[in-house]
Amino acid sequence: MLHNTPSYVKRDILYGLIAHLTQPEMTLITGSRQVGKTVLLDMLHKELQKQDKPQVSILRYNLDLEADWHLFQDQTAFIALLKERSQQHFLYVLIDEAQKAKEAARFFKGVYDSQLPVKLILTGSASFELKAKLKESMAGRKRIFHVHPFSFLEYVRAHDEVLAQLLERGAAPSPHSLQMLIEHYKQYMVYGGYPRVVLEKSPTAKLALLQEIYSSYINNDIVGFLNIRRKKDFGKLAKLLAAQTGQLVNIQELSNSVRISAKTVQKYLEALEDTFIITYVSPLYRNARQEVVKAGKVYFNDLGFRHALLGTFESFDERVDKGSVLENAVFQELLQSADQPPLKIQFWRTLAKTEIDFVVTSGTKLIPIEVKAQLSRMNIPRALQEFAKKFGVREALLATMHKPQNPFDTRGALHVGAVYPFELHTQLDLMLSRP
Repeated sequence: MLHNTPSYVKRDILYGLIAHLTQPEMTLITGSRQVGKTVLLDMLHKELQKQDKPQVSILRYNLDLEADWHLFQDQTAFIALLKERSQQHFLYVLIDEAQKAKEAARFFKGVYDSQLPVKLILTGSASFELKAKLKESMAGRKRIFHVHPFSFLEYVRAHDEVLAQLLERGAAPSPHSLQMLIEHYKQYMVYGGYPRVVLEKSPTAKLALLQEIYSSYINNDIVGFLNIRRKKDFGKLAKLLAAQTGQLVNIQELSNSVRISAKTVQKYLEALEDTFIITYVSPLYRNARQEVVKAGKVYFNDLGFRHALLGTFESFDERVDKGSVLENAVFQELLQSADQPPLKIQFWRTLAKTEIDFVVTSGTKLIPIEVKAQLSRMNIPRALQEFAKKFGVREALLATMHKPQNPFDTRGALHVGAVYPFELHTQLDLMLSRP
């Protein structure tokens, strides 16, 4: 069993990464800046040492370092080095910031296809270009692991391992433990889950770290890697999206507000998504004449990043935008639950503006989820009733930070349960396991 160490918080994704060390395919670790990819590489390095792999069989490179970067500008020379080093041992090659290699996709495809006794493990914060090209040229040659900021469970692990174990088991907490979880979640919704931010105790230092992450993102990923020079316009658009979290995206309105072309708005939106800052959520529809079919919504993959854009770090209870913040937090919970089993996250909205915040699809099963910042008593929203009638669903969820004393409503054919956001994963598992 993996445990926290004095310097590392156990990451759930690590289990899959360790298991993949024995597989021949390339391991590609993606994610935004500062989500802990280098730390995961450190953990894999330690795991290999724990497995008694000879030190000479583990090669570690960081392409942010000039000496290492030069080595990855010549594919022929690098393959020759690997041939030389793999004469006596199977090699594990761990490469940080791999997208900085010369023509990275071609470079690593060539290394892989050389069929040397080598396991390649790559990370990259701006790895969208690498990922896209590898997807085209390396079917069956790689597996992608996407690293998110800390989930709430990982956040709690960083503060209270006993409470984290309770949360992980899905056990009913005592009133005191439940209140602690609620207070932790409110903090999590304000400052987000970037590991360094979570581990920093001072609110002032948390703000400084988030500003540093944003500045590094703009200067390195946007200007440096994507070569987007109008960073003020890019920043304006990102801030506008932060203020409109969970609203329908209107390209022309954004174009008019920022005073850039619709084509540029689209380019910037794609850049934000490709760099793992936002996720675009599409609508679910069955009748194009009655339902929204084109306009999607945007959510931020980390609320701390969103609040750094807006410059608003008030406590959750004092926020005027707590509804949007909670909706974004629920999206993050769903996003981090979406890999196992594969889930599709959408929303539903009619032209008459009846709306369901999220619809989770698994196979043929649909689960509608409404988000309510305040919920004093159980009362099934009309939108859920309409959705249930149209799509024939029998179960739905209300996500809230104020769960009523009786959190269930079983009137009629629709069964609705109120849950805290941090209970969503457990509840979805239960609902999806039922026929």
